[in-house]
Amino acid sequence: IAVSGLNLTADSLFNRSAEVSARIDKLSFTERSGLQVRKMNGRIYMDSLRLGLSGFRLETAHSFLSADAEGRLILADAITYAVRVEKADRIVDVATLTGAIANSYGKIRAGVMTNNDCFEDELLRAGARASEKYVDLPTDDEYREMVNGRVADLANSTRTGCGSIVAGLFLREFVEDHPWLHLDIAGVSRVDSPVYPFQSEGATGASAATMYFLLDRHFTAADRF
Repeated sequence: IAVSGLNLTADSLFNRSAEVSARIDKLSFTERSGLQVRKMNGRIYMDSLRLGLSGFRLETAHSFLSADAEGRLILADAITYAVRVEKADRIVDVATLTGAIANSYGKIRAGVMTNNDCFEDELLRAGARASEKYVDLPTDDEYREMVNGRVADLANSTRTGCGSIVAGLFLREFVEDHPWLHLDIAGVSRVDSPVYPFQSEGATGASAATMYFLLDRHFTAADRF
């Protein structure tokens, strides 16, 4: 099994070198540089392509897309592992994923994305009990198109903004048909001065209390909401 982070040749990624060559030929010189395409001894090497644990071919173009977003490749593999190996019924990922969420909502709200409205409703009620606030991130089809790679299945980032949304939609591709929640806590994970009475300067432990109440609902007999 190949995992994210390995440099692989185009042949080993696609097993269709002619198709890869055709896709590359359609790119401009600048775009090719962004994808770090090299030809050695008649073989095509693309340093910015990875093969995820899921089997998806992933594009991480360094010039145009964010090299800082490579951490979500590991998170994507973790989700795949939880689904396929651990046989999880539901998936919740919590990550300090994007600076974009902090720019949009500051230290007040974390972003949440889902593929299951009922599951999100459970989270929001748990968040209310924990006095932690969340904002729903959209999943419109138009945003989903931003995750498409130029020569691979998926791109780990985008050149067109919407960083928090695109990051969440990228992760959604790996949950298969499982109910899923994604929490982007980059903005609320630390504070320079307390926003709420229960906080102190520094790390906040954001979403830990929400997770407690969410799990409390699922692992106790009584419905306490």
